[in-house]
Amino acid sequence: MKYIFYLLIFVFSPAVFGLPVFSQELKLEADKSVAEIGEPVLITLKAIIKPEDNLILKSFVLPDSIISLKFFKNDTIVSGNLKTIIFKRSITSLADRSFTLNPQNAVLEKKGFRDPVILKSNPLDLSFYAQRVDTASPPKSYYGRIEAAVNKKSSGFSLVWALAAILIIFAGLFYFIYQRKKRQEEKTLEELLLQRIKALKKKKQNLDILVESYSVLSIILNDTLNLLFNGNIAEMQNNEIAQRLEVILPKEDFRLLCRAKRHIELVQFATKLPRVEEFVEDAQAIETIIINSQNYKTTA
Repeated sequence: MKYIFYLLIFVFSPAVFGLPVFSQELKLEADKSVAEIGEPVLITLKAIIKPEDNLILKSFVLPDSIISLKFFKNDTIVSGNLKTIIFKRSITSLADRSFTLNPQNAVLEKKGFRDPVILKSNPLDLSFYAQRVDTASPPKSYYGRIEAAVNKKSSGFSLVWALAAILIIFAGLFYFIYQRKKRQEEKTLEELLLQRIKALKKKKQNLDILVESYSVLSIILNDTLNLLFNGNIAEMQNNEIAQRLEVILPKEDFRLLCRAKRHIELVQFATKLPRVEEFVEDAQAIETIIINSQNYKTTA
């Protein structure tokens, strides 16, 4: 009877009919069993199941002294009627001792079965040791390389701050040069206006020349207003210009400037005969505004 039983097993064995023999497996491996303190060790948990089944691994269970360095994406390989799932993690330890990684558990959900199956891997022995480091040479361990990387990162931050400081200095220098150049241009414009108005005042005036002189004075007045308002009078209405001038100019200067502007308009539209005395006063009023333009611009 015993021999008949063995015969039946042999006859109906899947291997006899050329069918593959399947066995679920959960295996824990490491790329090295002995490593320096701080040196990375790659541990791999490999599961072999059927393609239609599902495997759930909640997490690696590691001793307290083990440090996880890197988590890898899970790999799944399907070949024929086998599915291989590979879980990887890079670990290390800063303790000089040996460890045993306990068997890892995974839940296998088999297709067509209601209750899941618990797969258990093999345990894994690892040893970490401390290497004597020559103080005259840089550290060779992975922990030493981590420290060197941190120092390099700190140096990188210092370089960033140094570059930022240099950029700020250059920006400040550029702004200083720009403002200085702008002031020089404004000063040059003031000097040019003063030269023009002084030349106009020295010119011997008569009735025929006064009309032309008022036209030149009108141009000088327009340039003076542009100087006071940074060249924006083209975008301003006459009443707006008058209101702002009334704010920034002394009362007497504002009155004399308004009178000069009115005389210029009357002469240009031929509604008034120009007079030498009025022309001299009008030119003097505009000259006073040009001389004090920097103070008025600060107020504006």
